[in-house]
Amino acid sequence: MKKTLLMLAAGVAMVLGMSACGSSKDEPVEPATATYTVTLSQDTFDAGTYIVRFKDANNTNRFEVMTSTTWTKTVTTSRFPAQLGFKIDASVKNETELTKDNYSLAATGTIAIKRGVNSLNTTPLNFSAEVVKANVERTIDKEVDDVVVAYIVNSEGQASFNNKMSFE
Repeated sequence: MKKTLLMLAAGVAMVLGMSACGSSKDEPVEPATATYTVTLSQDTFDAGTYIVRFKDANNTNRFEVMTSTTWTKTVTTSRFPAQLGFKIDASVKNETELTKDNYSLAATGTIAIKRGVNSLNTTPLNFSAEVVKANVERTIDKEVDDVVVAYIVNSEGQASFNNKMSFE
């Protein structure tokens, strides 16, 4: 009888000890929300066609054609490490297709990431210049085409810039 009570007490102690360590379920992960924004001046927009390639909530590559001077997309993910960002692909008109002698070219690319009380707002693409028609194609190719604005966010919410992220 004494042995049975001792075994029962040991079993209860083991169950209590395991429940004190937590359940087998993981704690819910606080999601990260990223807002991507690309803004082009009217001259920049008129000088070409722009495709924005971006990471969605599942780290999947997506793309959208810019149909106006501002493009924005918000994604929310609980998958970590999260790949958050975008890349701009520009197909620029050549000099013979352009109608003005001078162009006011400008482009900004921003990403705002929020996770709980932590946030990151950055504008890695921030370009503007007045250029003559002959330099429009070269300037957009150099300053806007293939620009990557991307971060990897780990499960602790720390973000690190990654301009080598693939969007293909």
